[in-house]
Amino acid sequence: MTKQEMWDLINKENAIKEENEANIVAAEKKISDLQSKIDVAIRKKDSAAAIKFSDQLEAERRKLEIYRNIVNSYQYGVDISKEDFMKCFATDITTPFYKRSEELRTELTAKREEYIVLMKSAYKELNELSCNAHEFMDLACKGKLDINVNYPNVDMRNYFINENRYFFED
Repeated sequence: MTKQEMWDLINKENAIKEENEANIVAAEKKISDLQSKIDVAIRKKDSAAAIKFSDQLEAERRKLEIYRNIVNSYQYGVDISKEDFMKCFATDITTPFYKRSEELRTELTAKREEYIVLMKSAYKELNELSCNAHEFMDLACKGKLDINVNYPNVDMRNYFINENRYFFED
């Protein structure tokens, strides 16, 4: 199914929903008119007219129920412009799977390489911090820095470095 076919389908569903919503409004108006006619017939003590109007009232209530069920069954009514709808799809839905999987693989490889670069820079920062850690901790303990320092213990840091070493190899 192409984008245009999907757009046409959405428009068709929206048109059906709007038509049934208009039918609901018309049925509600007709029901209120029939109720007022029944009240007038009862005041005039015209039982034949009251029975006739009450039968019509029941028929209108059944129609109203049907229209409401139809409107409630259309859950996919979309309020979106055609341009925004077309922007939702970067590629056609009919793109072959193997082609899309190649695109995703390339994208994933690029993200992995970015991640490795970030991890290498984090490792370098961690090394710099560990070289200056004693000076930093001395300043923090003496209250010369307005921060609360929770430096991880050496075992945890070494575990992190050893477990993730393959990220940091040059």
